[in-house]
Amino acid sequence: MMEEMNENIGESAASISVMLAILGVSEAKYIRTQELAFAVLRENGTKCKFIQTAIERDPGDSNVYVQMGVFASSSKVIEMECELAVRLNNALCDWHADKLIFAFTPLQ
Repeated sequence: MMEEMNENIGESAASISVMLAILGVSEAKYIRTQELAFAVLRENGTKCKFIQTAIERDPGDSNVYVQMGVFASSSKVIEMECELAVRLNNALCDWHADKLIFAFTPLQ
């Protein structure tokens, strides 16, 4: 389903790993998040252009942000994000939706 895949890390992988650990989000949980996101995209016939993972530079913001650029309309993106949120809550009993922020970004 992916036309082109570039993982653009806004921070070093080590910095992101450290921040995930501080937030109590395991690497396995982080990987599972992406697996579920790709499942939603695949089932909706949506192609992904890029993934960007970053931590905010603002000292008051201690979150990890994952953004996937997808070829979908804004309304479809909202629908898929809702579907992903339900799957994350069902698959990961202690999901940290307030710490690992996941978003689809429409490219159309």
